[in-house]
Amino acid sequence: ASARTKRDVVKFLVENMVEGLQLMLENVRERISELRKKGVDVEYESTLALSVPGKIKMFSATLSLADFNRAIGVLEKLDNSLAEKEGRLSENGKGKG
Repeated sequence: ASARTKRDVVKFLVENMVEGLQLMLENVRERISELRKKGVDVEYESTLALSVPGKIKMFSATLSLADFNRAIGVLEKLDNSLAEKEGRLSENGKGKG
């Protein structure tokens, strides 16, 4: 494969990784909003989510696996925290499922 083809493949992969991170962030933001509407304290998650766009931009600029892992790490931490709060909400019978 030519150098151009390799560059195109890398560009494609990076764009998809960035898009994946952005979709995960959008999902987290929607879940934070839903929990907030139900009266759940999500201040920690809201604050933590604010750090993610910068981490995504950093990965886009550096293409460093470490930067990608930092963004994913925060998103996973948010996902776990939100899942715990969502679980508690449905256990209390306040949630819809």
